[in-house]
Amino acid sequence: MISLERLRSVIHRWMIAANDDSYLLDVTSKVFEWLRWAATLGALRYVQLKSGSDTLALIVGFCTLLLGVYYSVFFRRLMKDHFTTLQRSKSQSLLSILMATILAVGTFQLVNGAITETAAAQSTGNACKAVT
Repeated sequence: MISLERLRSVIHRWMIAANDDSYLLDVTSKVFEWLRWAATLGALRYVQLKSGSDTLALIVGFCTLLLGVYYSVFFRRLMKDHFTTLQRSKSQSLLSILMATILAVGTFQLVNGAITETAAAQSTGNACKAVT
């Protein structure tokens, strides 16, 4: 369990990082990189829904799994490199897995929901209503 002093130290480091412009630029570019990946997965999912291809469904599922693994490794490195106050590697791993899982599920839900709604709206002829 993390002590109150360690928690304060982690919050303090987050605040220092938030005031660092280079850190914010790095984070922003990484977020937009992830959005490009989500858009690519969305395009693949859209084509899969339109074509009904089981092979493409496997590819989309596999790519989504790989994205989740990437998130996990990314957050594990982030915890190890920038948050040394979490001294136990078990705590770092659990936190990185939790963050990666939330991000992977969120990405999947965002992509799947947007593409499913768009495809449904197009098949019923209500494409403009899906945008509004």
